[in-house]
Amino acid sequence: MEVLADITTTQINDYLSANPFVPAQALKMINEQYWVATFGNGLETFSNWKRSGYPALVPANVAATLTNGEIPRRLPYPASEKLNNSTNVEAAIAVRGGDLLTTRMWWDKN
Repeated sequence: MEVLADITTTQINDYLSANPFVPAQALKMINEQYWVATFGNGLETFSNWKRSGYPALVPANVAATLTNGEIPRRLPYPASEKLNNSTNVEAAIAVRGGDLLTTRMWWDKN
């Protein structure tokens, strides 16, 4: 059985009036809504934040212990990868400048 929400035209117009689309802030507005829409999918939400830089996040105090107060940007290489593919892992770490939670990926510009 399909269940539809009963949203009136008045409610739609009221919402659009209270939340107008601002073309100059399109990237911000779209990605903030995407964050909300994908919040239950942590990997997608986190990846889109890294791609777009939105929403503007504030690191939690617990982040200070591992990331010096920064939001993590990536996962370090696992020990198994370092053991089984050490030559390539070390080369990648050298190019990236580290293997920390805060080391940026090549495409991570925000």
